[in-house]
Amino acid sequence: MCEILAATVTPPPQSLRAQGVTNWSSRRLADWLRRTRKITVSDDSISRLWRKFCLQPHRTDYDVIVFGAGAPGEHCAAAHAARGLRVAVVERELVGGECFYWACIPSKQRRADKPAPAGQDCGPPR
Repeated sequence: MCEILAATVTPPPQSLRAQGVTNWSSRRLADWLRRTRKITVSDDSISRLWRKFCLQPHRTDYDVIVFGAGAPGEHCAAAHAARGLRVAVVERELVGGECFYWACIPSKQRRADKPAPAGQDCGPPR
């Protein structure tokens, strides 16, 4: 999925631009991925991804493309957008990253919800 989204926000290759192709359509992108990257995906699936991530496939003039929407990626994207740059964020899983969903924050929440019984050690933070 990450490769599909990355291809979406980059201009078509020179070989297609020489044929007059200036932007991706879902069908054209699916065909190109199948031929060049050996990735089989339907154009309907690409359209759904574009809607899910609010991408504008006809826009390929992003100033910055951030891969990963964890805490660092979100900060990086927000900082560049605040400076007036056009930013695209590509994430293959959940926005917020590992820390937000199953690492730092959830482990601290579990500890706060249920204090350890007296005399029992919880161990080091995870």
